[in-house]
Amino acid sequence: MSSFTFKCSKCDQIHEGIPSFNLEAPVYYYSIPSEEREFRTKLTSDTCVIDDEYFFAKGFLIIPVSGLDETLFFTPWVSLSKSNFTKFQESLDIEDASKYGSMFGWFSSQIEGFGDCVNLKTNLILQDNNHRPDIDIEPTDHPLSLAYHNGISKEKLIELVEIYLHKW
Repeated sequence: MSSFTFKCSKCDQIHEGIPSFNLEAPVYYYSIPSEEREFRTKLTSDTCVIDDEYFFAKGFLIIPVSGLDETLFFTPWVSLSKSNFTKFQESLDIEDASKYGSMFGWFSSQIEGFGDCVNLKTNLILQDNNHRPDIDIEPTDHPLSLAYHNGISKEKLIELVEIYLHKW
């Protein structure tokens, strides 16, 4: 196994290591007109509430890469029921959060390079010691589910890194 290094086709730079990619808000947040977000949404680094009716939590999505020790990390969002959202908020302040078990949710982010990812079935797996939860995607034939369960090639990794490094 080796460390990840590649020459970027977009900027001709040599990139070392696998970056992680933070998705700042659930996809539904962006459907709220920007001038209304202040009044209709509550967005933190870990949670989002829209219209006091839709509840989201952020977690880690870890995708293995064939032939590498390193993994690709995204921090996407999962929608939760109101009761699970309350449990999630409580878990942020306790060291043994895993006692709550996992919580069903719908994937609420788009990850470029994998098609439409919204509403994949997931479980949010709470972690102890105030660590961000992991996201487990239900096994299906969706490209993101396949990547999560089976890993991706180095070539797919390069494609994704180039998309996200040069997106902004």
